[in-house]
Amino acid sequence: MKKIFTLIAVAMMAVGASAQSYMVQKDDAPTAGTKITSVPNITMTYSVAGQAAFKTAKSLGDALKEVSGYLAKTDGNGVNPTDNNVSENYANGMGFDKSGELPTKGTFYVFEPTVDDMLEVFMICNADKTFVIAEDGVNIATRLDALNVKAYGEDGVAIEGLTFETVTLNNVVVGGKFNNKVYGTVTFPVKAGKTYYVFVCGSKLGFGGFTFPAPTSGISPVVAAFLDNANAPIYNLAGQQVTKAYKGVVIQNGVKRIQK
Repeated sequence: MKKIFTLIAVAMMAVGASAQSYMVQKDDAPTAGTKITSVPNITMTYSVAGQAAFKTAKSLGDALKEVSGYLAKTDGNGVNPTDNNVSENYANGMGFDKSGELPTKGTFYVFEPTVDDMLEVFMICNADKTFVIAEDGVNIATRLDALNVKAYGEDGVAIEGLTFETVTLNNVVVGGKFNNKVYGTVTFPVKAGKTYYVFVCGSKLGFGGFTFPAPTSGISPVVAAFLDNANAPIYNLAGQQVTKAYKGVVIQNGVKRIQK
């Protein structure tokens, strides 16, 4: 069973100018490296130039259009996001969860704001995959202050009379993974001059557009759901999984640290 979630990271931040949106349209086929500059105070880039083109966008179902305000989505460019750490075991490079380094190829979306505010991104994220919002290379998705998780319908079909309702937080797994496939929006604080990469490890993050500044009226904090997972897999710099007894530089939850 799939549910549609809206994930909202709450921050005490005033909304500036009127919100404007970039909406993916049906039959759009964005070229990698395409920059979106139509929304004031922020630039968004599809991956990097020279990569495969993104999939032709398909229309969202009527229920999802109604509840999200977005119209269509691309399913990425067919390539998982990886870095340049190519080796015998990682012919296409390593994922962020293993190397702690930002992707240089594959499916990811880059946002560069020129003012501080809240950014809303419409996404489709597969279950049991590490979701990443990297602020200047550091994953903040596992450190968001609070999340408000709501559901609407099942399998993308509206149920008569059903409105947005809060669902239990056990629909979100610690470590930034979802139990169910997610169709919805994630809203998070951004800062002028910083660069944000949004993607999912080991999969292609679907994308339907963004709104900046994000609408935040009526949002109230709830218990944090994305937390660092102390039992998440640990990798060495070669991308090999190691135990807590390993000594040296390791990557866990997408963060490099020294394990003693």
